[in-house]
Amino acid sequence: LSLVVGAATKAVAASAAPHLSDEAVFIDLNSVGPDTKALAAGAIATGKGSFVEGAVMARVPPYAEKVPILVAGRRAVEVAERLNALGMNLEAVGETPGQASSLKMIRSVMIKGVEALLIEALSSAERAGVTERILDSVQETFPGLDWRNVADYYLSRTFEHGARRVSEMTEAAETIESFGLNAPMSRAACETIAAAHAAMKDQGLSVNDGYRGFVPVLARRLAKDS
Repeated sequence: LSLVVGAATKAVAASAAPHLSDEAVFIDLNSVGPDTKALAAGAIATGKGSFVEGAVMARVPPYAEKVPILVAGRRAVEVAERLNALGMNLEAVGETPGQASSLKMIRSVMIKGVEALLIEALSSAERAGVTERILDSVQETFPGLDWRNVADYYLSRTFEHGARRVSEMTEAAETIESFGLNAPMSRAACETIAAAHAAMKDQGLSVNDGYRGFVPVLARRLAKDS
């Protein structure tokens, strides 16, 4: 199982390829787009092993080994059956590497997009002195979610994992562009999350501060004149 920072995906596959037997399966679970998965698959193809790519579809801590994972590749069904027998939670979605990662990258546009919207909206609301009213209004419009909890969750992720999330959104934008489409929302989300992550660093914050702790810092440090 390859679980490394996205930038190391191809290099790790290339380093593993010479050591794999013809029965071995190299399973790439890194959070990168289908083009990067294709490069890793090409690296593995220089050796004897098989390549299966996968996408981790939720946060790992609440699920541990049961975290939902989608896999794709010629031996994806076999991999899913064997690892599920050990207590994991894999679903094969196709035989072509890139199918699983495409699904994850496109989903990221929605997930990280909400994160970027919250950063921009709540920072603006804080400067206007209407943060709680904005959250009340959104709560009325989308009553199925507790938007204060949503804000707590997403801003904590920006604070703790912003750099990784920017890397993933860059891959998402490149995935969309590989389909011949423009990706302005994904590119903007990258910039917004990157700026917020940088703004919250070294400000004495902790991951448990919630939006009430994060938003005042963002409102102050994201100002154009800061």
